[in-house]
Amino acid sequence: MSMLHDDSLRLLLIEDNPGDARYIREMLRDVTELTERVLDRGEPEGAEFDHSDPVAPPELIHEDRLSSGLERLEEGGIDAVLLDLNLPDSERLDTLTALRRATDSVPIIVLTGMRDRETGMEAFHRGADEYLVKDQLNRDLLIRSIYHAMVHKRDERELKRQRDQLRAKTERLDEFAALVAHDLRNPLAVAAGELELSRRTGDDRLDNVTEALERMDDLIEKLLRLARNGTHVENPQPVDVETEAQNAWAYVETGDATLELGDFSRGQEIAADPTRLKQLLENLFRNALEQGSSDVTVRVGPLLDGFYVEDTGPGIPADDRSRVFEAGYTTNPSGTGLGLSIVQDIAHAHGWEVTVTDGDDGGARFEFTGVERR
Repeated sequence: MSMLHDDSLRLLLIEDNPGDARYIREMLRDVTELTERVLDRGEPEGAEFDHSDPVAPPELIHEDRLSSGLERLEEGGIDAVLLDLNLPDSERLDTLTALRRATDSVPIIVLTGMRDRETGMEAFHRGADEYLVKDQLNRDLLIRSIYHAMVHKRDERELKRQRDQLRAKTERLDEFAALVAHDLRNPLAVAAGELELSRRTGDDRLDNVTEALERMDDLIEKLLRLARNGTHVENPQPVDVETEAQNAWAYVETGDATLELGDFSRGQEIAADPTRLKQLLENLFRNALEQGSSDVTVRVGPLLDGFYVEDTGPGIPADDRSRVFEAGYTTNPSGTGLGLSIVQDIAHAHGWEVTVTDGDDGGARFEFTGVERR
């Protein structure tokens, strides 16, 4: 399970009764079963935990007040909390509410002397993962409850992750549909209007129709890339940035523009999908060429944990930098506004961060960090 730290289990006991604290500690003394079960559950599908390896019993950290328990929880490294509800500085379910407010990711096992059903139901409503009555407690019940609470919280996190992914995909689909409807409608209207004029006047206006259709083709290609590039790169390969930059430059109509490559260490590669890295570079190159003069210079160079692409064009005003990656945003009347959005999507699919700043010569500079070296 991902919450384990160095294959050990750290439990925080918040209990002001010394006798109850000793009882809990004694029940967990030399118990390796709980750690083994959690490790078994956390192994990849199809794999089995090696029981020949020594496993440490859970480490029990004891605090006797809610305030000190919250301080210890904030330090991190806690896998589950065993919580007494009645403490010197907090009482009943307010104790649980305060603890759950401090963390939504750590499982909480309530330990109480209160037997009434209503309190138990309310405890679950306020975020308890297990609710145990102290005078019914035994070793097996305690171990089973801690394990189930950890599994429940792990499954809860996984469900939230899947929901977030589904929400992001839905938002992406909505964005994609809106872009298709908006951006393809304009060249379609141009083509239809030119054909109608040609039909009425007999003039040859096919060049204008061809231009509109080529713009539609460009839009369709970029929209499809935008739709596909959000997925995570599963199997990155060792890729040479210099080589991919040269390949991408050769694919773009560059005219009198110049590509300069920084001092990349010979043989040093990054972990990336070569096709998508090439797409990223192509879009940055086209952006530089569209925004700058015909003889613009584009540089690609290394950073300590990544690489950069900069140009000698007009640059991007500071007020616009937070918007340049939005799909559809463009200052070029003939632009699609999708190129830099694709760049950001490809970067995020690799787990990289991308920021825009000023280049050495006043142009735009895009920095990619968090890049794994191979």
